[in-house]
Amino acid sequence: GFITCVNMPMCVGIKPQTVECIKILKNSRVPFVVALNKIDLPKADVDRCIEDFLDYDIEATDIGGAVPFVPISALRGSNISQLMTMVKTVTDSLDLEKDLTVQPAEAIVFDVQNDPRHVQMTVVVNEGVVRKGDQIASPELGIQAKITKMVSSDGSESVTRAQPGDAVRLHGFNPESLPILGSTVYGFSNAKRLAKRDARNYLIQNKD
Repeated sequence: GFITCVNMPMCVGIKPQTVECIKILKNSRVPFVVALNKIDLPKADVDRCIEDFLDYDIEATDIGGAVPFVPISALRGSNISQLMTMVKTVTDSLDLEKDLTVQPAEAIVFDVQNDPRHVQMTVVVNEGVVRKGDQIASPELGIQAKITKMVSSDGSESVTRAQPGDAVRLHGFNPESLPILGSTVYGFSNAKRLAKRDARNYLIQNKD
């Protein structure tokens, strides 16, 4: 299987992007590990950071909560092995078997970039398989679009499919009609050339 990591910056106070990430994780109701990066910085204060997370109902296991926190330094490689061990411990405790045949596939929007030169969104697949060429539907906004390009979450390589746990960037959207951060989108396979119709019917059936 695959492990998806969401980068949370080390804090001298919780940053806006971290707050958005927390909201998405809580709404998706998935277990997670918090990696506190950049502990090599002089002003890094792990204890204060852990306390700040309490304001968002995220309580570390070290103080009796349920969320593992691992202080790391990606720059120096500090505690990376401890982080991987913790991630494995969490994943080993879960039933991560997912049905790859589910239709429509389901994914959660973790990032949206609305630059006219680079319209894209990053999603993490939850169920099924999302493929290049599929139709993506967003019931919340009543929109759909065809995935014209799919790349890895870091943008380093093109991919043609993503399965549960994979984070990928999707292209093919109109700048005026992008799904919102934290929303759930649904992918319809284009294998039988009926994806566009299926996505449209899904939007009609799930219209508020």
